[in-house]
Amino acid sequence: MRLMRLVRYSTRRYGKRLGEEFSTELVEVQHHWAHAASLMLDAGVDEVVALTLDGTGYGTDGKAWGGEIMRTRYSGFERVGSLEDLPLIGGEAAIKDPRRIVFAIFSLLGREVPYFMDKEIAVMEKMMNKAPKTSSFGRVLDALSCYLGICERMTYDGEPAMKLERYLACGEQKYELETKVELKDGKKVKTLPLFDLLADYTAKGVSTEKKKADLAYSFVYALVEKMVEIAADACVSNDIPFIGITGGVSYDVPIVRMTAELVKEKGLKFLTHNNIPNGDEGISLGQNVIVGHMRNK
Repeated sequence: MRLMRLVRYSTRRYGKRLGEEFSTELVEVQHHWAHAASLMLDAGVDEVVALTLDGTGYGTDGKAWGGEIMRTRYSGFERVGSLEDLPLIGGEAAIKDPRRIVFAIFSLLGREVPYFMDKEIAVMEKMMNKAPKTSSFGRVLDALSCYLGICERMTYDGEPAMKLERYLACGEQKYELETKVELKDGKKVKTLPLFDLLADYTAKGVSTEKKKADLAYSFVYALVEKMVEIAADACVSNDIPFIGITGGVSYDVPIVRMTAELVKEKGLKFLTHNNIPNGDEGISLGQNVIVGHMRNK
């Protein structure tokens, strides 16, 4: 899948070419590590447990990351937790058409799959077995936006999640949407149980926009709550006073506010970006400070 072929990133090819041209070492810095490092640089700290939340970035395990909890230093990082992996049917096609993500989720749950006809379902089921996996928070937001009927197709970058934001802004935690953390292969915050519960709540439809907003808020709050719990445990174990948030999802004000509230309840300090951009515009600074640290050592 093109999504998973790191060698096709134009910036990497360009960097490799420059390295060969000037006989300079090429240093590769993992995407989410760079996000977290840019937050550390912005906040003036040397270590943080960061929620690095975005669409997709190439992970060290060959999968697409994007819902990560990372204990981060300039010298390295530890992935202490993440969202569970979900299939992206058709790779990048699933980003443009989040109905495919919803299809995968409901297929895994053994529930009736919405949107597609019989022939399409047969094709999707075959594709799902070979689909790349992602832990992306952004893709979960896309699926939630799609399932609630807020935005079923992406016509510009980030559209489903961006349209969901106004519902989160006026929503409240009114529904009992809870999930769990699976300890197999690291701490994985489960997203499937939330969609299972959401389907029960929406079985007879969503009667009002306010109910839609409250369901969306309750869903996202449950995910963030578990992620903050994992982050707080890592802080306590490593004597780190900071939990931060970075990545494209951290432009979402309601998500940042609920994260800040949960971190404060844990008695820890909350870090956000101030001078360096939250999204991919800021990762070059993270990459540079990491490489600078390597050279100084």
